[in-house]
Amino acid sequence: MQRKLKAVSQHRHFNSRMELYKWEAHASDDECKVRSNAGCSSNVNLHNLYSNPRPIQLPCQTVVCADCLAHYLVKNGCLQCPCKGCCTKLTAESLKSAPSIYVNLLKDVALHCSSCNVDIRAGLYQSHKCNASSPTSLPLLAPPALVAQASISCSPPINCEQGQDQDSPARIIHRMLSSSPEPDVITVPTGGRPITLVHVTNSKRPISKASSKTLRRYRKQVQKVRHVLTSDDPTILLREEIRSLSKNEKNSLLKDAGITLDISPEQGLAIKADLTLPWNKIRMIRRWLKGSGICLASERKQRQLAATLVGDNLDAEIAPFTFLTASKNEEVRGAPHAFIPRLQDSVFDLLEDNARCNNLTWHNGRIPETEIWVKVGGDKGGSSFKMNFQIVNTPTPNSVQNTCVFSVFEAGDSTTNLHMALDRYKPQIESLQGMKWREYSMRIFICGDYEFLSKLYGLSGANGRHPCPYCTINQDEMQLSMSMRAGCSQSRSLQSFHDNHQRFLDSGGNAKKVKEFYNCISKPFFDVPLSQVCLPGLHISQGIFLKIFNLLENACHDLDVKMALIHSGHSTLSPSYTNHVLNLQELNRAKAELDTVVQYLTMLVEHQTYLTVAIGQSNSILANFEEHIDECRKEIKAAEKKVQVLEKKVEEGFSSKEGPFVKALDIALQSFGEAEMVAGTFKQTFSLFAKCHFIYNQNYVSEAGCNDLEHAIATFMAHFRATFPGENIPIKMHMLEDHAVDWIRSNQHIGFGLMGEQGAESIHARFNRLYQTYSTVSSTSHPVEKLKYIMKEHLLSISPTLITAKPPPSKRAKKSQ
Repeated sequence: MQRKLKAVSQHRHFNSRMELYKWEAHASDDECKVRSNAGCSSNVNLHNLYSNPRPIQLPCQTVVCADCLAHYLVKNGCLQCPCKGCCTKLTAESLKSAPSIYVNLLKDVALHCSSCNVDIRAGLYQSHKCNASSPTSLPLLAPPALVAQASISCSPPINCEQGQDQDSPARIIHRMLSSSPEPDVITVPTGGRPITLVHVTNSKRPISKASSKTLRRYRKQVQKVRHVLTSDDPTILLREEIRSLSKNEKNSLLKDAGITLDISPEQGLAIKADLTLPWNKIRMIRRWLKGSGICLASERKQRQLAATLVGDNLDAEIAPFTFLTASKNEEVRGAPHAFIPRLQDSVFDLLEDNARCNNLTWHNGRIPETEIWVKVGGDKGGSSFKMNFQIVNTPTPNSVQNTCVFSVFEAGDSTTNLHMALDRYKPQIESLQGMKWREYSMRIFICGDYEFLSKLYGLSGANGRHPCPYCTINQDEMQLSMSMRAGCSQSRSLQSFHDNHQRFLDSGGNAKKVKEFYNCISKPFFDVPLSQVCLPGLHISQGIFLKIFNLLENACHDLDVKMALIHSGHSTLSPSYTNHVLNLQELNRAKAELDTVVQYLTMLVEHQTYLTVAIGQSNSILANFEEHIDECRKEIKAAEKKVQVLEKKVEEGFSSKEGPFVKALDIALQSFGEAEMVAGTFKQTFSLFAKCHFIYNQNYVSEAGCNDLEHAIATFMAHFRATFPGENIPIKMHMLEDHAVDWIRSNQHIGFGLMGEQGAESIHARFNRLYQTYSTVSSTSHPVEKLKYIMKEHLLSISPTLITAKPPPSKRAKKSQ
């Protein structure tokens, strides 16, 4: 670190012919400060003064020449310090050699030999071979290596002996300043690190009473000193000075200086969107912040920015949607519907914003460098259905801030309602599939839960004979392991969906016979290939976990009944217990059958309503639907009556509410061996499934990971079939067993962590908060205006411009163990 000298404004003077200068040296590495007086001249040989200087430091930190001090003491006949106002007596112990910087300063002075007409550094004078015995003239010159960076202030010189003062150190400094390319700044080479000198004006009055002109002059001088000390960024020292102040001193400094912190319109709008605040709350926050010296951007600027980010690509209306009544019929009512008319413009605008914020990624080559992937999905949450898209070429494609809702309506997700809201997007999504953004090709994926995918591609649902959207496997083959199947199922394709549905219509459209056409009861909404339909990884995990949990709950109930019998004094299980268990199992089966029929009836009613709107009342297909719906209603009544009878039998038997297994599970596990067996069985079941869930929900799954996943799925399914032989294999287990690994391998080894439906599920909580916030705002009292305003707030919350303005979340401190 370069050592620098700063001249201070007060100077001490000798009452003799000695010349003194006061310096304050700053060594930035150890921050030491040394006060001294640099150099003097006496009637000694000038050659020795510069070539072999001997500066002495007095007790008062004054530095003088040893020869001059000796001359002064002899002449005055006393041992008192020569400094003005200093009465210290001098002793041999109180005198010290001055710091080496003064020696180096004198040695680096340039002398001119008039005999040889050359410039010589004083430190090399003795080795100079001159033509004469001694130089006839030794004027002082500035060394050529000096860099102007400082100024000094000195007292008027006092003559030494017979006109010799023209070569004193004060004159040296003055001549250096005169030859410096920058005023008030010089740099002196020392043979090592150079010394920079900066001039500071003497203050004659307290700084608090100084005029504004004087303060401005001081400010410039301090800025110059900071620039000398840092040479690259003077604000570093200023920040360190402010950081060293206490909290109260900092607040007082900001207040006295009138310094305000400005919050830009982007940051202010990001605060509003992130905290879900209406404008009246923002006005209150602005008043509070202003009192603390923080200036929030004006509401006008924020509204202008919001209008620019949202644009005019948003509309809202009251549209006719169907609602299911208690009698399982559908009625048509008007409901709010907000939507983005030009989906392509919205996708491209969001891509441009992400590119401008440097937020696009190709996930280390997982996505081809010439492609942009976009996921389109939908889900019903709360009272509304939301259709959204996500750009996969972002760091967190499944996050809420990357989920853009482009259509939302406050009604159920029936087939009729989906057609009402989504038919306008069919040509846009299909054209977007083949378009280019800049030099990149667009590739569209479809994501969502199983129910949404079934409706989107025209399947009759999980209760159909062929429920899988990826293959034509039937329910019976799904129960068998892959090695025991006959191999009659085939992979579906977009064309096979269209062909099978057309054959279904040509045969009369009888809903009873839809299984003969692989359950293709309606045509697909969008012509997106099945290879680009993402498996519902989140709902596969939820469905399988719920299946295992229900089995665990039933097993615990059986244990509870057995424990009740043992505690009541029965040494063996009675016939009543056996009948109770059988009735309970039959009740569970009856409830499952009832749910299946109800879901099937709901599907029929939805498609009947859609066909009524699409082709009219007089078509024979509608007559077939009506007849089938009547039969389903009769089946539902019979199933409900059966469930009521079985529930009464179960209630008359044993109850699990007061069982000891429920009250003291740990005691039961210790005293009842069968409980330990149940615990071990389900622990193994959950562990095997957890391994599968962990692998396929990663962002990337390598080939080795795919092999591990394949083995983990096979192990889990074999365990499940062996442990629960009477249990049905649902459609979600089939998709895990037959299609999960193949889908990951065929899509660049990208897992469901990136291509799943988590973002569409998480967006519901965001909209629920928006509904709560604007439910009491008078300007959004009309349902249509309210939904449109909520959509505007949502579009602001996902804007990359505002997201980049948000501060990163602070990391939580880890708790000590």
